[in-house]
Amino acid sequence: MKEEMLEAIYGTVERLEQKVDELSASPKNTEAESTPASVSVDTSKLEKAILAMAVKEGDAIDKLVRLREAICIFTDLTKKEASKDEQRSKLLLDTVNQVKQELNATSKNVQDKLHAMGNTPLKKVVTHRFEPTSKCVLLFIGGLALSLVLSIWGNLTQWREHQDWEEADLKYRALKMVLPSDDPNVRYIEKHFSVCRD
Repeated sequence: MKEEMLEAIYGTVERLEQKVDELSASPKNTEAESTPASVSVDTSKLEKAILAMAVKEGDAIDKLVRLREAICIFTDLTKKEASKDEQRSKLLLDTVNQVKQELNATSKNVQDKLHAMGNTPLKKVVTHRFEPTSKCVLLFIGGLALSLVLSIWGNLTQWREHQDWEEADLKYRALKMVLPSDDPNVRYIEKHFSVCRD
């Protein structure tokens, strides 16, 4: 591009020189002036302008080169980020597929168990409870035990009283034998207590 610009500028300069030469060699100028004068064209300003344009063009080319490098770096970075995103999405898809397979396996196991439970007969759980009839039986047995305890207690109290009466009878007989029949102690006993022989 730089070479094309320089060629275009030099082509323009050459054309200008040709035009100047043509104008200087034209018949009008020869008729007007009797002595031929050499026309000198000052191209130093034009060369300075061309050099300034070349410098500006070089700066523009440097900026374009830097821009091209930056674009290359940007595309490389975007490719890397895209590959990272692809790896992340691939990892995510692999994880989702793995979870889906595990869920499918679990649901299949659950369905198999439900199917097996549907085909097998149900086992009934029997619980033994005290029905009202068994409560009545327990109350009857409790009543018998209570009557047995009460009868044993009553018999023991009667036996103790009988033992006490036997001792009192023996003491009364002994007093009667030892004391005379008109003794006040014997009369007190006979008056307040009923004495039954045999």
